[in-house]
Amino acid sequence: MIGIPTAAIEDAPPTTRAIWTDVLAYWEPRRLIYNGLLTMVVVMQVLQQHWVRELLTPSALARLVIAAAAANFCYSLAHGLDMAIQHSDFRRFWRDHRGWIFLFGCWLGVAISYLSLGEFVLSIRQ
Repeated sequence: MIGIPTAAIEDAPPTTRAIWTDVLAYWEPRRLIYNGLLTMVVVMQVLQQHWVRELLTPSALARLVIAAAAANFCYSLAHGLDMAIQHSDFRRFWRDHRGWIFLFGCWLGVAISYLSLGEFVLSIRQ
């Protein structure tokens, strides 16, 4: 448009509301991928190890729900990290590279799920 200075608008720091919108728009759709990966690990391990009977006990299901809630809480920690960094001078760099945090978090979640399912959720000594 003629007469509207766009450089001043682009250089203005984003509002907290705009950053929250960006954080949620980035992380929440990826939560489905994260939960899907963790679900696949659990299902594959239960079927591979023939742990279906052990999983269907009330105590194992309760521990599985607790583990899933803990995994999603840990995923939500990325929101706070993202908010903090976007309020800094590293905002542009962070937005271009935060996918690496997502990939590392997925890898870590899959590793923890795989290693802890038998002992923590199913109470099977390995």
